[in-house]
Amino acid sequence: MPERQLIERVRALHQLTDRMLQARQEAKNKAIEHPEKLTRIALAERQTENLRKTREEFAERLVREESRHAAPLSAWISAERLYLDVQLNRNLEQSAEFCWKALDAKPPQSVKMRTNRLASGRSWIMPCGIAAW
Repeated sequence: MPERQLIERVRALHQLTDRMLQARQEAKNKAIEHPEKLTRIALAERQTENLRKTREEFAERLVREESRHAAPLSAWISAERLYLDVQLNRNLEQSAEFCWKALDAKPPQSVKMRTNRLASGRSWIMPCGIAAW
């Protein structure tokens, strides 16, 4: 796959992930029966649960899609799935290992990392966040 085409597909994958999560969460939140009768805390808990379920469901979908695509796009799909796993606080060791391998780097000796390093994208956010645990 030409580099330009891969860049466009990865960009589209990121947009798809962000939009699908938002749309699915909004649909789940609209399905909450009588939200006006719930306290703000109860409503917020339901919305948080809906977000968790949405991330889990979409991560499962990405698992199925990984095998349907060839490398290197499948690696990017894996990265998106692992990004969701980190947000769900699951598979943290697997996610960190994947990210350090993708970055062709070794984990830092120190757990503390500077915040400005987090700005370099999802592949930095996941291992840095996991290292902070």
